[in-house]
Amino acid sequence: MPSRPISARRMPTVWWWLLLVITVLPIVASAAQRSSDGWYPESDDATIVLLSRDVFSRHVPLVGMVSTGGDGLSNPELHHPGPLEFYGLAPFARSPGGPVPAVTVAVSLLAILAVATVGLAFHDLGGPSAGLLGLLAAGLAVWGLGGDVTSSVWNPDVVALPFAATIVTSCLVSVRRHRWLPVLCAWASFVAQTHLSYVGLIGLLMVWSVAVTGRDIWRQQDPDARRGHLRSVAWAVATVFVLWFPPLLQQVTGHPGNIGQIVSSLTGPGGHPVGLDGLDQLARTVGIPILGAAPAGDLVVDPTPSSILRLLPLLIPFAVTVVLIVLGRSRRDGRTVRVATTCLVALVAAAVTATRMPLADGVLFRYYGRWMWPLAATVWALLVTAAVRCVPAKRLPRIRLGALAAAALVCASIVAALPRPGAWEPWQEQRRAAGDIADEVQRSVERIGARHVIVHARGGTAFLSSGSAVALAIESGGTPTSIDMGTPLEVLPWGDHRSPNNAPAGSVDVWVVSGPRPDDLPNSARLLASSRLLDTDEAKKVKSQTRAWRDRIARSGLRAGPRRSDDPTVRAQVASALADPLGAFDRGMLGQMAAAGQVRLPAGRVDDLYTLDRLRALLAEGSVRVYLVD
Repeated sequence: MPSRPISARRMPTVWWWLLLVITVLPIVASAAQRSSDGWYPESDDATIVLLSRDVFSRHVPLVGMVSTGGDGLSNPELHHPGPLEFYGLAPFARSPGGPVPAVTVAVSLLAILAVATVGLAFHDLGGPSAGLLGLLAAGLAVWGLGGDVTSSVWNPDVVALPFAATIVTSCLVSVRRHRWLPVLCAWASFVAQTHLSYVGLIGLLMVWSVAVTGRDIWRQQDPDARRGHLRSVAWAVATVFVLWFPPLLQQVTGHPGNIGQIVSSLTGPGGHPVGLDGLDQLARTVGIPILGAAPAGDLVVDPTPSSILRLLPLLIPFAVTVVLIVLGRSRRDGRTVRVATTCLVALVAAAVTATRMPLADGVLFRYYGRWMWPLAATVWALLVTAAVRCVPAKRLPRIRLGALAAAALVCASIVAALPRPGAWEPWQEQRRAAGDIADEVQRSVERIGARHVIVHARGGTAFLSSGSAVALAIESGGTPTSIDMGTPLEVLPWGDHRSPNNAPAGSVDVWVVSGPRPDDLPNSARLLASSRLLDTDEAKKVKSQTRAWRDRIARSGLRAGPRRSDDPTVRAQVASALADPLGAFDRGMLGQMAAAGQVRLPAGRVDDLYTLDRLRALLAEGSVRVYLVD
């Protein structure tokens, strides 16, 4: 039998609210830092805000952001499953004062709501002390995600903390707290729709939750209790129907249907997965309590071949989970068994997902593996909650809630004050440049009274970052845009209605240029705004680091890396780099090759070279300029 009765489901104490405030302080600080840095949406951020603005137009998005998962399909148009992020951001994206800082406030509020959900769910699971533990776990997840993620609109970032809420609410549903089922469906739908990397994780958790809910209702003998459970199920079904109606409508009416494209992508050959390297990172993050959840400042991971010894820490949470299931069954404590089983389902889903992450160019775990940090924090907190139930009450020390709360407040304050990495340095420079030019461009277009603008982006930073920022700035001023990236795109991330082919006659041309002046820029173009990508001190730093790396490579050369590509072009590039390392370095290719594991550096960190290569590209471009042709 259970060693103690379930705690009363009373409202959280004042201690819980104080701890919540401390836990979310880093989220508020992250949002404030973005505002003080002059952040303006660019690259994917700008695309997300543009599509969010479309919600209140004739071009309502029915699917999510464009995904690279369709690269191996005959028709490469594949999107993340659903548009819930766009719908949530829509009122903020059309804020009268512009999208900044409104969208930052929106995603920060979402992160705070996810943290509060975790804390409330733990409170419902085990009472006031468990509620405090849940907030501590959420605080660890916030710390582990770093200083930039919690206020980011980028789709792999915005779902990280909601994933933690999904895990905990799934656990609550498994222990017959069926009133949480609509909440679980809402969080799970948001996470699964917003980024494909969570589909397997959410899918297994939902299968488990639906299975135990169905079993509980089937075995429920009390008619009143069964009606209550069925009422929760009805609300959950309604929630799922409403939230998934847009992607289902697109599947029926679209050509191609996006859900069918996702199925083809997941079941097809696809690209190279990371395999054991993904389990290696999972073992480091989830296998070691607290320390494993520490934030990782590197964007890329050194592709060191994995070994069985490095995977051993992953056995720790699995072993603890199995032990708790056995103990719970021996004590006939179904609650402990179900909590531990939910953790086991999450861990199995994590292990499978970790091995199937795309290799890409080494930027794997900070992008496809963002979920590992909230998973680590919540699973260990749930296991602690289950373990405490297995200890006889008379053996537990009698500690007043006030003392526990005071200790939790101290721990949370320490975690909130810990340093955490910010955005990747090249991204910081691109964001700053976008912020420098956006307002001036918007004012200039408003002054001339343009009815439609075609934004032409030329150059690396203009293509990847500033072009979409300028388009957003112009649309925020009330002028519709079309976007021309200077190269044919099989899929337009901003929607077909922004294709330059659909621009009306008499449109004004705005050119966003980084690097040399393009040949097709008209001579009549006049400069509206410009921003240097690196200031003088940053340029000196990059040049100094370039000399140091060049000397290092000249002395020691390169070695072949642990991974081999099947692409003949890539193999030829690797062979050329091994034969002429300095030539490959000067062309800015070594960082990407090292991150992909195709070459091994003689010394130094892969992330440092990868970052330096991108900063060197920014230095070579010099500045971002915006021209007007009217």
